[in-house]
Amino acid sequence: MGSKKPEKVEELGRYVRAALLSARQHAPSLVPVLLVTSAEPTELGSWFEQLGGLVLFHHLSFLHLMPREADPAAPYHQSTAEHEAIFLRLDAHLAMEQIVGQRLLDMTNVSQHYALYTDTDVVFMGGGPAPPPHPGDISTCTVPLPQLLAIGAEMVQGEMHSSGVMVLNITQMHEELPAMVRLAHAAGWHFNLSVVDQGLILDYVKQDGKQATQLPDRLNFKAYWGGELGITIVHFHGPKPRRCTPCFLEHRATANWQTKCQCTECKCYPAYMHLLGLAVAADGGELYEAMSRNYEMYLQLAAMSPEVALSVLQAEQQPRAAGAGAAHLQLVPTAGTPQAAQLVSAAGGQRLLDGR
Repeated sequence: MGSKKPEKVEELGRYVRAALLSARQHAPSLVPVLLVTSAEPTELGSWFEQLGGLVLFHHLSFLHLMPREADPAAPYHQSTAEHEAIFLRLDAHLAMEQIVGQRLLDMTNVSQHYALYTDTDVVFMGGGPAPPPHPGDISTCTVPLPQLLAIGAEMVQGEMHSSGVMVLNITQMHEELPAMVRLAHAAGWHFNLSVVDQGLILDYVKQDGKQATQLPDRLNFKAYWGGELGITIVHFHGPKPRRCTPCFLEHRATANWQTKCQCTECKCYPAYMHLLGLAVAADGGELYEAMSRNYEMYLQLAAMSPEVALSVLQAEQQPRAAGAGAAHLQLVPTAGTPQAAQLVSAAGGQRLLDGR
């Protein structure tokens, strides 16, 4: 989180709350870590920790080598704070070293070799290959374990393009990040295959002898692909839950939804309209509806005290009465919950740090 604009900070805070609560419900084996670039205590950070997460202050290790915000060569002309937040995911190995070295967490049965990174604007949905009762749980048994990193699709399913959700090999990232930074610096932080951190990753792994691993689509699923069973994580790529998406959901069944959503207040940019058109063709916007409904449900939980929110999630994790849960996504059922360590032990894997 690197923006200093109050409205953007508030929006990012909502994403963090929904992501954490959904992970707590559907992926209880994850160890949530929130990376921040300011050491100043915040209400969001306190809330995150009360929900069992770790807030970690960390400055980007190679920020001093990047163009400053006044530099016209700066990628996308973004501010220094935005640059730092975008590239911070590449410092996950240093965050792990800080956690282990300072003993910030009990690392028993937690992998020190791999970490899951997600952008903040994701929601865990509960589908996946883990054993019941939590098929959407995430451990070293349910994600690819890459030589360097695993990346998935941006817009087209099956591609390897998006850094919005990644599995990182901590040891290898420690070894190779200096070479990645040298490549970026030599290129003036302008890349061939994409922009900012994605461009750096793709340009780097394109080199001889380098290899990225395919991240399954279910771990970085997009609403405009259409709903299906087995979705583990959905990503609000493009239209956001309270920007553009509400107008689309209100008018998606009409022939002139595009005209209705071109108003300035809707903030439906041309690129967003294209993605929403794909959603209409895929499933009529049903997955957008389900994602938005779940997102708002988690924000209602976030408005409660952490103790109450956790108790509600625990109640949800018990077998539901017939017909219950009408307000929740019905793509994948959820049922009773064991302790996280028991679940991972049953799967034969280790828990992962979940950084965002």
